[in-house]
Amino acid sequence: MLKINEWSVNRRIESLRQMDKMLSEMNVGSRYTIWQEYGGGLKANADDTHANWKRIAEDDELYQNAIFCYMCCTLEKYTLQNFNVKE
Repeated sequence: MLKINEWSVNRRIESLRQMDKMLSEMNVGSRYTIWQEYGGGLKANADDTHANWKRIAEDDELYQNAIFCYMCCTLEKYTLQNFNVKE
């Protein structure tokens, strides 16, 4: 299995596109908040969206942050229900 830093920019861009599509299909609200800012959500037009995905894909730290953000978004159903729990 390839390490994440061995993934090509094109593979990373495609994964960001697929993550965005999945969040849309899951209908999670965080797609329009944290994913928009950290994960590479859709921009004003297709060219701007692709440019943003490319910017993220070219930077290991930004890409890893996007993956972490995606994970948080997919867990929204579980994390938000416990948001007010005090530990």
